[in-house]
Amino acid sequence: MRIHGITPQPTIDEQVFLLPAAPNPPESLQLFINGILQEPGEQFGLIADQIIFKFEVKVSDRLRAWFETESR
Repeated sequence: MRIHGITPQPTIDEQVFLLPAAPNPPESLQLFINGILQEPGEQFGLIADQIIFKFEVKVSDRLRAWFETESR
């Protein structure tokens, strides 16, 4: 199943956001901040359904994600 243009949900930590499901394969995740594609490993890491940024994301930033996951 392909997940299109969802907004990752913020947590208390300004660097951690949650996806509704874990990307499978993980490499399928395309993550954008304000329309700019983010590079995995350079700007963020992924653990299951958690995106961990290497910087604090501003409240005004617009996050969008596209990825594949297993069918439910």
